[in-house]
Amino acid sequence: IVGSGVDVRRIEQVRDAFLDGRILGSRAGLGDARASASFLQEVEATLGDLGDGNLSETVQAFFDAWHDLALSPESLEVREAVRGAGGKVASLLNRQSEALDEQRRRLSSELSSDVADVNARIGRIAELSRRIASAEAGGSRANELRDERQKEVEDLSEIVELNVAEA
Repeated sequence: IVGSGVDVRRIEQVRDAFLDGRILGSRAGLGDARASASFLQEVEATLGDLGDGNLSETVQAFFDAWHDLALSPESLEVREAVRGAGGKVASLLNRQSEALDEQRRRLSSELSSDVADVNARIGRIAELSRRIASAEAGGSRANELRDERQKEVEDLSEIVELNVAEA
């Protein structure tokens, strides 16, 4: 009969545990790759450019000065050039060390923030699990809560490696 509508008896969530596991693994790899790329870009920027010349150029100038000294060991001017080039190498290495130390301190601070974020997400997952158990104890399906929990688990998997099992 046309126009009689639809009779929905139940809505069921269908998930594949194997595919869910693959998704979590892929997202963990993505999170690792993003974190590594960000860190390495910062290190590359620090080591690659800190003002007058990069490390390669500065060390090359230092060795060139030593070569010049080997050719003219009696020249005070050339000796002074070696000392100046050595000072530039030391200064550049000190600046790079300070910049790397600052990056380490910032990463340590970010780690504390990440731990707080992970704990908050775990708390939300636990709360959603309690709400799911409560709703399903009454015989209904908590599909929306399950979807919300799965999203939280997937987001968490980008931060920490997870193994998930429903019991």
